[in-house]
Amino acid sequence: MRLRADAGYFDGKLARVAFLEGVEFAIGAKRIAPLWRLLSGLSKQDWTDAIGMDGARVAVASYPWMSA
Repeated sequence: MRLRADAGYFDGKLARVAFLEGVEFAIGAKRIAPLWRLLSGLSKQDWTDAIGMDGARVAVASYPWMSA
């Protein structure tokens, strides 16, 4: 099972439940300061072309709550 949600559903509770239940997930994130700090730590090699979205790039990163 997989979960995909847009930025309107960006919520730590939703992500935690998905993570704890073993559900693969992607949740669009609001452009908040902690997210910009996380993204600034990604290297050029962390990004790849998005499928079916000309000119868009995507990267996967762990959000801080996943480390706790």
